[in-house]
Amino acid sequence: MKTIKNLLAVTALLIGLTANAAENFDLSISENRTVTVSYENVASASKLRLMDANGVTLFNENVEPARSYKRTFNLEQLPQGEYIVALENDNFISYATFVKTPKEIKLISGGNNTVVFKPSYKQNENTVMLSVTNPTTTNASIKVYDKNGLLVASKNSKDLIVKEAFDFANAPRGTYTITIAVNNEIFTHKVEI
Repeated sequence: MKTIKNLLAVTALLIGLTANAAENFDLSISENRTVTVSYENVASASKLRLMDANGVTLFNENVEPARSYKRTFNLEQLPQGEYIVALENDNFISYATFVKTPKEIKLISGGNNTVVFKPSYKQNENTVMLSVTNPTTTNASIKVYDKNGLLVASKNSKDLIVKEAFDFANAPRGTYTITIAVNNEIFTHKVEI
């Protein structure tokens, strides 16, 4: 029973985090073929990117902490196709996808419209703990490499909250690289043991 209560509490927390991450980020499309990105209560430095379907960055801007931020893109000169707006800060990356056709620009629901939470790391002497929220419960692949690039540990998880601890007590001293691939993003963290 305690496990069920804990799971429900964690689920409620994750839903709140996901909603909070997305609610401050709004994308609106006007009839004059412009897209406006609004971001309220910018608590930490963020980065706004506009990319084409191939991931080529067309616009990149650092957003400083502020009560609100707004940027309007005139898409008249861009070719038809799919475009992605990404807003990234220390905790998450939020994506919104829209498509430009000869007649309109429209937001695509589902698909690439998602929030990807960044992992957190904590090192206590020879133990490194990793935690990442995975609201889509897609596969999270964690790999640990030594200073020569050799794979020394690997784990996969589809858990809602991925938590792993890596014990380096018996490992040779040096620099290790931990990568986690989740929701088409790869995060890298280096640790010194």
